[in-house]
Amino acid sequence: MDTLSELIRRAGYEDSWGIWAEAPFTPDSPARYGQRQFENGGLLDSKVFFASGTRCGDFLAEYCPRDDEGNLDYMGEGADALIEEIEQERKELIE
Repeated sequence: MDTLSELIRRAGYEDSWGIWAEAPFTPDSPARYGQRQFENGGLLDSKVFFASGTRCGDFLAEYCPRDDEGNLDYMGEGADALIEEIEQERKELIE
């Protein structure tokens, strides 16, 4: 199974698809990619919605500089920063 950190780096830039992961969100949380229009992404498991592919892509593009070939650099660090931000939002919602 993919981890949350891995999927953030591979997610397609698509708003109707997103990442579903086990909470609390950590870089190593088991995660999957699924359609947002279906309840729980269409699967019956314990995963909760993390973020859309668009949010992940926008965050990484803003957070990470580009290297000489135009590729995003520091993607692992950017994924960890996004996880921290969204986990904080999740905690604030349940308090």
